[in-house]
Amino acid sequence: MLIAMLIEGMLAAAGCAAVIPVADLEAAIIATDREQFDVAVLDLNLNGQDGSLVARALRSLGIPFIFASGYGPGGVPAEFLDVPFVSKPFKASRLIEAIGRVLAARP
Repeated sequence: MLIAMLIEGMLAAAGCAAVIPVADLEAAIIATDREQFDVAVLDLNLNGQDGSLVARALRSLGIPFIFASGYGPGGVPAEFLDVPFVSKPFKASRLIEAIGRVLAARP
């Protein structure tokens, strides 16, 4: 959750209107159902659980997302190789640039 809070601060400083940090798989799945957002920043590991389940939910809803993970791009499942990836630790500028790319690519 500490890393989520740091990312929340980075995004708020960059002008994001609202950030909804979640720390585990269940909270992330609930957020995809109940919240409305423009983009998601998703870790591959959500408190020891597989983040690709959330990625599938986001994709089915048409919500763009990026992966931000310490596992490296080699840990990304084959079905998500097209998703931008930011390796932890990262600078805020790199995260913001990746978010900008996925938002710009939206239809």
